[in-house]
Amino acid sequence: MSPDVLFYDIPDSVLDEVRLGIQHYFAPLLVLSPEHPKHPVDLAGSGTLVELAGRHYILTADHVWNATEDWDEIGLVVAAEGAPLAIPRNNILPKRLHVSPYSQWGPDLALLEKPPHLVSTIRTRKSFLNLARRRSMLRSHPPQMEKALWAAMGLVGQSSEVEAIPETRVVVASLRGEAFFGVTCKADRRNGYDYLTTYLREDDATRCPLQLQKGSAEAGSGRSY
Repeated sequence: MSPDVLFYDIPDSVLDEVRLGIQHYFAPLLVLSPEHPKHPVDLAGSGTLVELAGRHYILTADHVWNATEDWDEIGLVVAAEGAPLAIPRNNILPKRLHVSPYSQWGPDLALLEKPPHLVSTIRTRKSFLNLARRRSMLRSHPPQMEKALWAAMGLVGQSSEVEAIPETRVVVASLRGEAFFGVTCKADRRNGYDYLTTYLREDDATRCPLQLQKGSAEAGSGRSY
């Protein structure tokens, strides 16, 4: 890959492969509380499903976890249709790396450990990225910074929505996950932390996002969400 390559020069087959690969580990997050004073379901953000030392986590931003403080449950969306997997917030063990106040340079990370009994259920739809295995691969096969396609992914609030249907006592969340691609990446270090910065040519049309997932997650099933 070269900085001179335009996004639209990349074959659709390659982008489809990237999209499918991301979906294995990408999970939108909702927040759920039947007695919430404003609305029982809302968007929270997104995370990456990861595994480390035999434990299973959602890797997300610390500000996402912080914003769930007043909610009862985290809804993990593991399928394009159907109810999210509701996890009581009190059953999640967070490992947090952040500064106060939040800075654009971070660190802004949270590892949210999931209850072990939910792992097999999640595995029927998703996969967990093994961080230790990835680290060992980096030692033997370091990435070629100038020959890779880089993607930043997340749940886009502006193009996602939550709609209540009072007559059925169901809330439907239409979620849109997107990835933004760059063909140039550089590594640097700031305040003791390593950073990867990916960017695009200004005349490239790569600012158009690639849709990862769009479906509906019903929060209901007899519960007054």
